[in-house]
Amino acid sequence: PYTAAEVGVIVGIEAYEVGTIAQRLDLKASYDESSNRYTRNVRVKDHAGKFTHKWLYSREGVREIGRFLELED
Repeated sequence: PYTAAEVGVIVGIEAYEVGTIAQRLDLKASYDESSNRYTRNVRVKDHAGKFTHKWLYSREGVREIGRFLELED
């Protein structure tokens, strides 16, 4: 699994844009479903010790984001 930052490096965009595109393409797993074939929603501790949600992207999710960016060019 890849973080949004890692996906961004792979496809050449910022991590925030990865999340925006994933939402636009409906790739992100919901909080209720926890995971799907594109992403997995995990709970992690932030720097202040509070729990937050983070989406990890599968290879298939990375491919879908890459395809979207190719179509945008």
